[in-house]
Amino acid sequence: DYEPIHSVYVDDFYIDKFEITNKLYSLCVRNNVCDEPIQKYSRTRSTYYEDKSFDEFPVIYVNWEMAQSYCEWRGMNLPTEAQWEKAARGSYDFESSRYRKYPWGYSSDYDCSYANFTTCLFDTALVDSREKGTSYFGIYNLAGNVSEWVQDWYSEDYYQTLDEHAINPKGIVAGTHKAVRGGSWSSSDYGLKSYDRDYELIEHSSDTIGFRCARDATP
Repeated sequence: DYEPIHSVYVDDFYIDKFEITNKLYSLCVRNNVCDEPIQKYSRTRSTYYEDKSFDEFPVIYVNWEMAQSYCEWRGMNLPTEAQWEKAARGSYDFESSRYRKYPWGYSSDYDCSYANFTTCLFDTALVDSREKGTSYFGIYNLAGNVSEWVQDWYSEDYYQTLDEHAINPKGIVAGTHKAVRGGSWSSSDYGLKSYDRDYELIEHSSDTIGFRCARDATP
């Protein structure tokens, strides 16, 4: 579902450096805009969302609508797939004539100091951890920790129908599933690749999915 390889153009945008934390999400809840997470524990912790020990860990058990509501409360949106992948992969590397496979580059020789994936904690980690795995733009945990909701409806053959050199693509008009990017603490190597695509029903929530927000750089 990530083929054929193609180029797209994306206007300047801002995207959160870190995944949205329990503490940040709770501010929206306290302002009576967001609903509380559907569950308040994590995979290995009986308390999580309301436990201050995990304030700086990614919020989980939020479905797509809950994530989008939070971003709108901040005057933002969930990133499009194109924005998310731009943030994860950077620009084309003309020096080596290739695109970055992972946020940190090309090498598959990585460990738990780069990403929180299946052989590491088997649960979420601090959002500002794994500095070695930051992207070209200095963004944390775009591979592993939690997978991330994005704006687009998911279509398996979307890339086959996309115009070459499309500008600010935003996915299909409507669908049944929303796209999810980035892999999580339960992901194997394949899910950590910056071009890997996944999807879930809009009402789905789990302990492996969180999100971050984005907005256009223009006023």
